[in-house]
Amino acid sequence: PHTGIAVSSAAQKSFRSPRIAPTMAAQRIVLWFRNDLRLIDNYIVAEAASAIASKGTCEVVPLYCFDPRHFSAVPKYGARKTGLFRAQFLLESVNNLKSRLREIGSDLLVLHGRPEDEIPKLLLQEGTNEVLTNEEVTAEELQVDSNLEETLGPKNARLTKLWGSTLYHRDDLPMPVSSMQDVFTPWKDELEAKSRIRACIPPPSANDLGCIP
Repeated sequence: PHTGIAVSSAAQKSFRSPRIAPTMAAQRIVLWFRNDLRLIDNYIVAEAASAIASKGTCEVVPLYCFDPRHFSAVPKYGARKTGLFRAQFLLESVNNLKSRLREIGSDLLVLHGRPEDEIPKLLLQEGTNEVLTNEEVTAEELQVDSNLEETLGPKNARLTKLWGSTLYHRDDLPMPVSSMQDVFTPWKDELEAKSRIRACIPPPSANDLGCIP
C-alpha cells in the first residue's frame, strides 16, 4: 500500500484530538513535538512547565503534525522517506506521548498537514503566542522553520528553538565544533575529559502543563 495513504488513514482513525476552545489566556505556547516524542529529558517540555508555573494566564497546547511531505514525497532515487515499519513505529510513539500527556492532565493535538500551515491556526487572536520546539539542523527541517517564521511574524508570535538532541549539550562543549579535526578521536577524547553529560530532566508532574484549553 501507499505509505502516505496508510499513515494518513491510520492517524485519522487512531487519534481523537481535543477541541481547542476559545480562551481568556493572555499567552499561548504551542508545544510542537517533532523528533523528540517524550516527556522525560526534554528541554521544551521543561520550558513550557516553567512558563505555566510563573505565568498564571499562560496555557500550553502540545502538538504533533503528521507532515505529508514525510510520507508522500518520493526522492528521485526511488526510496521513500518513511516506510511502513518506520510509520508504524511513529504512530506508536505519538500514541504513547498522547497517553503520557493525558496521565498528567494535558493532551496531544494531532494534526495531518504542514506545520507552517497548521500552527498559525492555533494562535490566540488576542494576546501573545510562542511556538516552542527542539532545534533541528538539517536542510528540510530548517526550511520548515523558515516558512513558519514567515507566517508567525504578522501574528504577534515567535518561534523559540531549544537545543536538546545530543548527549553532550552544545553549550557545555569546552571547545568550538569548528575545532574538530579530520580525525574524530582526539577531539572526542578531549571532550570527554573536559566536559560532562547533563543529568536527565525529570518528566512533568500532574497539571504541570495545565490542560488543553
